[in-house]
Order: sequence, then C-alpha cells, then structure tokens
Amino acid sequence: MLKYKAVAVLLAVMVTTAAGCSFMELTGEERAERALVENLSAAPADINYSNDYFSIYKPDSLNVEYEDSYNLELEGEDRTYLVFLGDQAGYENKGEMMEANGIEGTPELAEIRTGDEDSGYVVFDELDEDTVKVITGINGVKGTVITSKDRTGAEAELLFEMVNSVQTK
Repeated sequence: MLKYKAVAVLLAVMVTTAAGCSFMELTGEERAERALVENLSAAPADINYSNDYFSIYKPDSLNVEYEDSYNLELEGEDRTYLVFLGDQAGYENKGEMMEANGIEGTPELAEIRTGDEDSGYVVFDELDEDTVKVITGINGVKGTVITSKDRTGAEAELLFEMVNSVQTK
C-alpha cells in the first residue's frame, strides 16, 4: 500500500513539473497568440506619450524618432518599432490580411481573432534564417518590428501593449 502511495506522489510531482516546464517554455507563436487574445479583452496600458494626433503607451526604453498624424517610429535596443494608425480593421480572412501587409508565401504564424467589438491579428513573416518581421494589429492600429527569431514572442507582446493603448484625438 505504501508503495502505491509513493508511486502516486511521484507521478503527481512529475506531472506538475512537466506542466510547469511546458508553461514556462512557450514558443514565440504561443506567446503571440496569447498576447493577441489577452489584448482583445484587456484594458489598455497606461498612456505615457501624446502628440497632437494620438496618445499611446510607450515603453521608457524606446525613443521617438519620427511622428506624424498616422505614424510613430520608435527606436530602442537596436530595433525600430513602427506604429501605424489607419490599418484596415476587421480582415475577412488570413489571405486578405496577408495581402494587405505585403506578405507572400506562408508565414510562420498568421492568426486573426475577434472579440465582442474588437478584432486583431498577428503575423510572423520570416525574412531569412535568423530574422522575422513581427506584425500586430488591433482595431485599425498596426505595430511592426524586425527582430531575431528568439525575440518574436516578447516583441509581439510589446507591440500588442502599444497598439492596444492608442487613443486618437
């Protein structure tokens, strides 16, 4: 009887450990999909940057390099982030969304989701063996960055935080 309890406890520990490890090691695609779903229903991040046309959450690590009524170019960590207001919202299908974003072929990830009143998407378009263009969009605001493959999930999360926070004036 004691032997069976020991085996049961060992199995419980192994399952819990395996579940914890798999949760901790989400792929970039899984992180991006989770960020898309979360941002469709989440309250926007706190606004900390504003110009004459719109307000946005901007991480402190990023500097504004260019802005106009529809665009914001941010620099930081050896990457350029672009935020564009005026993206077509509510794509009918993945093909339409990919065409509008100039993506040819089959991207690593192309996902569209809709919420109650919101719609969003995420795309990972492989540019070469080590480089990926990450594109996110929510309700007509698009964010883009070119990054290394190992940063795709983190970059998608950051872009979603920014595009979800945009408020036009």
